Formats: sequence, C-alpha cells, structure tokens
Amino acid sequence: MHKIRVAVVGTGFGAKVHLPGYLLNDKYDVRGICAHTPGKGQAVAAQYGIYPYGSIDEIAGDGEIDLVSIAAIPREHFEFAAKAIRAGKAVILEKPMAMCAGESKELLDLAKENNSKAALVHEHRFDPSKQYLKKIIETGEYGETRSIEILKHMTYWNTPDSERLYDWFADREAGGGMTGAHLSHQLDFLHFIGNGPLQRIQGFGFTEVRNRYDVKAGKYKKHTSDDSVYALAVTATGIPAAINISASKFIKIDHIRIFTDKGELRITGQDSIEFYSITGQREEMVIPAEFLIKNYQSDFRINSFVCLIDAFYSYYYQNGEKRITTFRDGYEIQRELEQIKYEEREV
Repeated sequence: MHKIRVAVVGTGFGAKVHLPGYLLNDKYDVRGICAHTPGKGQAVAAQYGIYPYGSIDEIAGDGEIDLVSIAAIPREHFEFAAKAIRAGKAVILEKPMAMCAGESKELLDLAKENNSKAALVHEHRFDPSKQYLKKIIETGEYGETRSIEILKHMTYWNTPDSERLYDWFADREAGGGMTGAHLSHQLDFLHFIGNGPLQRIQGFGFTEVRNRYDVKAGKYKKHTSDDSVYALAVTATGIPAAINISASKFIKIDHIRIFTDKGELRITGQDSIEFYSITGQREEMVIPAEFLIKNYQSDFRINSFVCLIDAFYSYYYQNGEKRITTFRDGYEIQRELEQIKYEEREV
C-alpha cells in the first residue's frame, strides 16, 4: 500500500483534528506541521516527533510531501492552497473554501490544470447518523420527505467575556463567523442528502453580541463577523429547508429534523436518530453496524475526519466511490454562501 506523505498547516484545528486524524489512519505518513508562530509549530512537532516547517513555501518545495492538509484561517486558504497545487501537491482544505466564489473558482481551475487531487474538510457528512439518514431517505421506508429543519445553537459567544474571546473568528475580514464556519457544514449536508447543489438559497447573518474582549489588546473590540445566521433553501430534489444557527445562545440545541408524510426523523447526535410517527409514537432507531465508525477519540470530529481521509484515499488512489466534498462541490457551496447577506447593526 502506498502511504500518502502529508504535511499539516495550522496548529489550532490542524493540531486538534487533522494531525491526530492522520496519525490514526494507516494510509498516511505524517511528515511535519507548519504554524504562523514558529514556537507553536516547533512545540507541536516535538510532541509528535515530526518536522516543524517554517512556512507553506518550505512545504511546497519539499519533494517528499504528497499532500498538504490546510487548516489555516479562511483569509489564507487561497494563497496556501494555490502554492501547494502549483507545486504538484494534493490538497485537503478546511471550509469555507476561500473568501469568495471568485477565489474558489480560481482554485478549482488551478486544481484541474495541475491535475491536483483536492477536497474540502466536510467531515460531518461521515457522521453515522447522517450516513444512515441518507439511506433511509432514499429507501422511503419512513415516508416521503416534505421539509427539513436544521437548528444549531451554541453557547461560546453568549457574552462579551464568554468562552471564545476576540480572535480571527470574530473578524469578518479574516473570514470569521457562523456563515462560513457552520452554515457551510449544513449546506454540505443538504448537498449530500440531495445529491447535488441547492436549487436556491437566501438568508442573512447578523451579530447579537457586538463587542468582544481582546486579551492581547486588553480592551473590548467590535465583533464584525456574524454570530447568528438564518437561511431558507431548496435542495436539488426540491425539498425546502430552514436553517437557524447561532453561537450566542445560553442553551445548546443541535437538531436536524426531516419531516415526512409518515412523521418526523430527528438526528440528535453523531450516532443517534429518532422517529416520531404521526400517531405520536417515538422510536429510537438502531444504526446498522455498516454505518458506524470506530470511536478513536472522545472528540467525535476526529473520528469523522478519519473516515473522510479514508474516503479521500479510496477515491483518488483506488478509484473508489466519490464520497468526499470535492473542489467542485466546495465552489458550489461558496456560491451559495454568497447569497447570505450580512446585516450590519449599529453599536
């Protein structure tokens, strides 16, 4: 078996999810990691016994690297991915694909020109509940789908001094906010179960908590990215969907509800689905073993990421079934994200 030699860019999500994911998958050989702050990259590299790259240029120039796994901030996605592709590397890139559809199209064209194998990190489509839900919808066993509702409330931005203080995620110009970070996942889910891009979408993002404490500056700064987003969409198969995402609530909620002519299918976790019939009966569904994934880590994102890179290997190196989010899919998602308008509010 040919192992893919990989270098990771980013010591935030890159060190938390990408790096452990590759280390858990025997099809990959992790060679090194790169960070903005050299000391940070060196510390992570020392922890795992890998090489501390000094820059994306050093990675691009390393003939021993096959794949660059990019978990930088969105503002840097285009530059880093373009350098890797031009150097003949395969790329796995965090979402959103870039800062705009124009950049995404350039990356898509560049990947085609250089015959680069490229994919987006939409690991949540590999959650067992979503994989099984797609099967259920296709068989029609629980009825014909009428509509979809996605509700995701998080709490890390509920006050100016909450868990996530001011960083790039609160800066719209850096690519921060709920639209790119979380709505993109939900759009990928709708692509996944609808077998294609959306027919249409509209919506708006806004900021509820408009100031946030910046630890480095020692003062409060204006929060310019969206901490909440609402969207209405229609899937490729003509199913209407309503999406409500926020990081500024005080109670966590994470539901995907599929309404059918026989009742309601509800995803309530990575590996849990419930069915509520029109007569009011509740059924906790057992997900078949073929859809389950190994719980390598307590962080479920890592488990799903391992499945994503397994599918990446299969698709690109063994001509397996396409299960990943390609750059073509990422470009379509980026176009859809641009239909979400940011509502500026006076402070």
